[in-house]
Amino acid sequence: MLKHFFWMTAWMTVSIGALASSVDNNIGKVQLLLGQEATLVRDGQAQPVMADVSLREGDTLETGPATHIHLKMNDGAYIALRPQSELKIECYQSNPEKNLCMKFDLKKGNMRAVSGKGSHSDPQKYRLNTPVAAIGVRGTDFVTQIQNGSTLVRVLEGAITVTPYSEACQATTLGNCSTELTGLLTQDDTFMLKATPGARPEQIALSTDMVNRSEVLEQQSREKVAQEATKFGDVVQILKDDPELVQKYLELAGYSNQQDFDPQDKPDLSQTQVPLMFGTWNDYSVGIARPYDEAKEGRSVTVGNATGALWRADGVYQPPSGKLDYNLTDSSAYIVTPNSAVIGADVTDGALSINFDKNELKTHINIQPDDGRAINFSATHQLNRTDGVFAIGGDEGRIAAGAISNDGQQVGYMINAPVEQGRLNAQTLWQAQ
Repeated sequence: MLKHFFWMTAWMTVSIGALASSVDNNIGKVQLLLGQEATLVRDGQAQPVMADVSLREGDTLETGPATHIHLKMNDGAYIALRPQSELKIECYQSNPEKNLCMKFDLKKGNMRAVSGKGSHSDPQKYRLNTPVAAIGVRGTDFVTQIQNGSTLVRVLEGAITVTPYSEACQATTLGNCSTELTGLLTQDDTFMLKATPGARPEQIALSTDMVNRSEVLEQQSREKVAQEATKFGDVVQILKDDPELVQKYLELAGYSNQQDFDPQDKPDLSQTQVPLMFGTWNDYSVGIARPYDEAKEGRSVTVGNATGALWRADGVYQPPSGKLDYNLTDSSAYIVTPNSAVIGADVTDGALSINFDKNELKTHINIQPDDGRAINFSATHQLNRTDGVFAIGGDEGRIAAGAISNDGQQVGYMINAPVEQGRLNAQTLWQAQ
């Protein structure tokens, strides 16, 4: 008996130590996965990328022809990896109290990077390497593309330096290089930089065709708001009262409860008590939406559309009295263009409050797409249902729908609306302060 006690004690010590080590090594996570062709290479072993998977130093992420990945680092940094791209995380230590090191190697493809607290505190500890040049930051939001042996860089906010490699600027170092070949690019510049080996980066004018195309798309989208609002499956709406439409969405998604799921894909029973959860209509995760079988476990559908729905834990809706303010705790967003391409986006900030005495909800969020101008949604809505489910109209014809948890402590809502680039899909979760 004593022998078994010592064995169990040793096993628990090793297990707890391994768990703590694993948690300490986590530097971020995959926040959004669009598409199914993505690979994570860790310690020489390749595995499929899954939404919410934790990231570690040394990881390499590869995307297929139609897959987008969004990464959220522990210090708030954001990375969007486009199709047919490959990115290695060389190091990511973002705690100012430790040895800072934030270094990436974009081997091919296209990515957008938004700096986090680590690089803001010391830009000289950040570096993005490409095959031909080193990129340093000064508190920045920028897009990088590898194209035919060159590196193209565009700045959305802040400033960067782009320096082709030489003896004075090597891939093994960190921070901004400063040589006779260094090019500076800021958010106010009307050009991109194109870096090639051994030459000062070339200034490439931002295409006026691109600007004109955006204006045309915006005009077209506004003209078609009324028409698109009635198109089947486009508009987010209250599904709680329409079980036949829910069944139709499941059929369109090809879902069948007779499917044989891999045991690893079964719902996490520890999540069955989560009050609000977004879900898809199939067995895939998209953004913060979990697979259908997981989202519906112990919950009932509230609102949604053909892309997914918001599920609420079963129970009686008994909201509190008075006024509550909420913090945005989780979100995901992306835009589908008219030619079915996907543009990544990030919900950058927002606010939500509910006066339960007056049945009044107020909210606004800001969304920054990878390409194009920021998108704002704001609305004031009178809660006219007694079950905490709502559908609200915002500015520029945008519509949101959502639900309040049975105790009033959480809120979730989703948006599906025309914007200048195409159609916006966004999901937000909120927690009472």
